[in-house]
Amino acid sequence: MKTPLLASLMALLLLSGCDTNSKVRAPVKAPAQTMKAEVPPKAPTAPATTLSDKLSPRQQALAMTLLDAPLHYAPGRYSQFMVPAGKDSFPLLLGKKTGRPMASAGVSEQGRRYLAFGTVPVTYEFEPFFPNLQELVGWLLSGEPGFVYKPGAVVATAFLGAQEKKVTGWLRRNMKDIALVRCDVLGLKECLGAADLVVVGAEGDLAEAQTLVNALKQKSALPVLYLHTPFWKESQFASLVLNSLELRQGEAGGNYWAQDAANWDNLGDMLQTRLAMNTAPAEKGE
Repeated sequence: MKTPLLASLMALLLLSGCDTNSKVRAPVKAPAQTMKAEVPPKAPTAPATTLSDKLSPRQQALAMTLLDAPLHYAPGRYSQFMVPAGKDSFPLLLGKKTGRPMASAGVSEQGRRYLAFGTVPVTYEFEPFFPNLQELVGWLLSGEPGFVYKPGAVVATAFLGAQEKKVTGWLRRNMKDIALVRCDVLGLKECLGAADLVVVGAEGDLAEAQTLVNALKQKSALPVLYLHTPFWKESQFASLVLNSLELRQGEAGGNYWAQDAANWDNLGDMLQTRLAMNTAPAEKGE
C-alpha cells in the first residue's frame, strides 16, 4: 500500500506546481531590452555673445557717449588686440571682420580710468579717428567727454621709446592747455605723483615694467592711456602692465594676418557684432 500512496502524493505535488527539486535554482538572466532607451534632448546652443551682451548698462552708456559714428579706426598689420580680462574692463572698438577687440577701456574700483590701443594711433593714417581719440583722452583726464579737464593738466609719458616724439607731438596739437612731462625710471614714482594722466608704451624690460606697476599702485586712481609700441608682437612688459589694468594682449601675431579694422557707419551695428574673445558676458545689473 505504501507504493500506491507515495505515487498519489507525488502526483498531487506536481499538479499543485510545487518544485520537488531541493537544489537552489541558478538566477535567471533578464531578457534583453527590446525598447530603445530614451535619448535626452540636446541642450540648446547658447546664442552668440554680442558686444551689447558683454557690456553692462553703465559701460554701454559710456561707449555711446565717448564714441561718435562713423568710426574709422584702421591700424593695419602693425597692431595687436587688446582684450578685457576682468569685470571692470570692456571692449571699446571691435574689428568688423573678426569681432576682436582692437581697443579696450575700463574704470577700476579705485576710480582709475584706463584705455588701451593695440598700436600708436597718432600718425596721419589715423587722422579720421582723431576726433574720437580727442574725446577719449579728454575723458581720461576729466571723467567727462570733451575738453572739460582743468587747464594746465599734467600729462606724463613713459616707456614710449621711438614713438615718444610722435605721441607728444599729437598731444600738443590736439589737446589744448596741457603740460607735458617725460618720466624716467629713477624718478617714476614722483613723476606720476604729479600727473593727471600717464601715457605709457611697452619699451622696457621686466624690472622696469614692475617699477611702473608699483608706481601705478601708489597712485591707484591715476588715469592710464596704454599704446602698444611693439605693434603686432607680444611683449612681456606689456603683459605685466596690462594685467594690472585687467587687460591682456591678443594671440600671437595680433592683427598682422587678419588686417581687421573698426570701421563702422553707426555704433548700433558694432554693438550687435558677435564677440570673438574668451570672456564671459558681464553682469548686467550695474
